[in-house]
Amino acid sequence: MTDDFYTEWCIGGRHRERIEKFLFKCDSSFKPALSERVDITQYAEKISRYAETVFFVHHEKDIAASSLYCNRYPAYITSVAVLPDYTGQGIGTSLIREAEQHCIQKRLKKIRLETYGTVYLFYQTLGYEIVLRSQKLVVMEKSL
Repeated sequence: MTDDFYTEWCIGGRHRERIEKFLFKCDSSFKPALSERVDITQYAEKISRYAETVFFVHHEKDIAASSLYCNRYPAYITSVAVLPDYTGQGIGTSLIREAEQHCIQKRLKKIRLETYGTVYLFYQTLGYEIVLRSQKLVVMEKSL
């Protein structure tokens, strides 16, 4: 990433609108679409109350975000999203690495996530291992 990118952590309920707006922008990037699985407004409320969210910002615009729950073990990544115009630039990888470093700083030793379709292949390249697989869902975990 270049110098015109920066990260911004949002912890606490006052960021609900920002999280919600970003999730709506990325809705169709999720496979299946996020809105097919959850009520985005309620999901953003839950994330803002209980999760910690990192935004990647480019020219003052949120271009990627990941939310994770660090209040349980293992830590749990609940969402990862990159705006379509910014995919294929290593931002998703940087986002995951940022989340992992955040967990390490909190002395968490393991991180888990769920994914759909073939996206699990991306996470495997980052060292995540499959711990459960169903017809649609893949649960993955990594020791930190």
